[in-house]
Amino acid sequence: MSFNDALADACCAWQDNRDAGSTPIRAAAHRALGVPHYFTADWLHVVENQAASDARTMKRARVLMQALADSQPTDAAGW
Repeated sequence: MSFNDALADACCAWQDNRDAGSTPIRAAAHRALGVPHYFTADWLHVVENQAASDARTMKRARVLMQALADSQPTDAAGW
């Protein structure tokens, strides 16, 4: 799968819905970076553990983080 295909997949998954998309991908990104959430909750630990054990979710998080790292900084007017 090309990077663009992987990025399209990650973006589609992110937009799927909160519980199946952005929440687990964010949890996977937090785990990959070793950066804890700004709050703690039992349900969040469950989501993080599930995300960390799901290779597809971890890949999506890594692809999105790589796309952000590779992008040029911009401001609101640049969007």
